[in-house]
Amino acid sequence: MNKKIYLAGVIAFAVAVFSYCYGGRGPLSEGGQKPTAGQPAGDGYGIPEDCPADRGYIEALIQPEAECAKSADVAGVAAAYEKTWGYFRGDPELSYLAARAAAPAEVEELKALIGYYHACLSLAEGRDLCGRLVKKREGETGLYDMMYLRCRKTSLQVGFAAFAAGYSDDEAYCAESYRSFLFRDIAGTVDEKQFCSTARKGVDGLGAICSGGAGLFCSGVFPANGRECSLRPYDRTDPGDANEALEDMRDCGAYRDFSRAFRTGSPAGLSPEYGALYAAFVSRDARSCEALGRAAAKSYCSIRHRMTFQQKAEMIRLSFLERDGRLKRRSAEAGR
Repeated sequence: MNKKIYLAGVIAFAVAVFSYCYGGRGPLSEGGQKPTAGQPAGDGYGIPEDCPADRGYIEALIQPEAECAKSADVAGVAAAYEKTWGYFRGDPELSYLAARAAAPAEVEELKALIGYYHACLSLAEGRDLCGRLVKKREGETGLYDMMYLRCRKTSLQVGFAAFAAGYSDDEAYCAESYRSFLFRDIAGTVDEKQFCSTARKGVDGLGAICSGGAGLFCSGVFPANGRECSLRPYDRTDPGDANEALEDMRDCGAYRDFSRAFRTGSPAGLSPEYGALYAAFVSRDARSCEALGRAAAKSYCSIRHRMTFQQKAEMIRLSFLERDGRLKRRSAEAGR
């Protein structure tokens, strides 16, 4: 691989890591802003100038996107992460091609959809299925991977909201939420019993606890006196803190929306993703999750098609350069 491709691969790798570190908690389609860390080179189907093929020729050599959608399943997609899609952190060349195929934010969106789908199955079956997903990338410490993070976080949010709304008597959701990363800054000032007894009266009551010094995160998610969800103060020089603040505001709305749905017995007003999660919890029927599964498969097939396109274009390019090199050598030898 030439130096140009290697350097571009390293740059793409750095962009992907930035997107993960500062976009891992970023809001998705249900309110707030989308992550914007990086864009693919071209439209995902850009062809290097020294490649002699055109788009139609290359697409004729690869599986149609529609065929992928017929067979793709979410479990297989999750297992194929960094094998057929993703950031390919251990392979600079594939990382470069992946960056040409899809923006980092688009990859994170797919990972979040996979997380939502597994959260939905967990709620439908009444057991934690998030463990099927990779928690952290090999060799990494600290942050959770988006697939696991979105799954675990969302399933706890739904169960917690059902408990706080009086729909469910299962205090385990409250206890698990209290002990999880969702309320990481509250344990030092409020004990679990006080937290859950307050939550049982409704999420709005938690605002009084949070405003009493329980932490910036808690007060951002549960504002005091029933105030509207709003963006908490954040460090404007820190992209990570800005994303955290946006996510806290998103979470504030999520707890309220789910609680309202459980109190009224109606999913009206919920986004399609949230509506599926609500239905799965209420009905205990995994069929409520099928739309989420189809959305994840469709997103994967779109990214995978562009990724395969870039791989094929690179193979043709390198083959052409190799053939051109042979012809030049033969010509030079014949001229001696």
